[in-house]
Amino acid sequence: MGSRQKSIEGRLRKGKYAKIKPGDYILVYSPGEKDCLKVKVLAVRYYDSFKDMLEREKLTRILPGVKNIETGIETYNKIYSREDEKNFGVAAIEIELLG
Repeated sequence: MGSRQKSIEGRLRKGKYAKIKPGDYILVYSPGEKDCLKVKVLAVRYYDSFKDMLEREKLTRILPGVKNIETGIETYNKIYSREDEKNFGVAAIEIELLG
């Protein structure tokens, strides 16, 4: 997220991410970094799976530097279980970096 290239966060549609809406503010942590970034939610779109999300949204906006959808799916599968993905679905959260 620190590169400012990423404009969509992919998350499971559960907990606070099931209730998030445009105009909300959230904190986003980058992997391996202590600091977080405050972002504004511009839009939220829901999908059945990370595969659906990555196919319908622009990959470079979600996972900059990832070359293909298969690698993107593997990235999310390292974070979230396929069972949770199936049970909850996915939220594509379009964000604007503040500051």
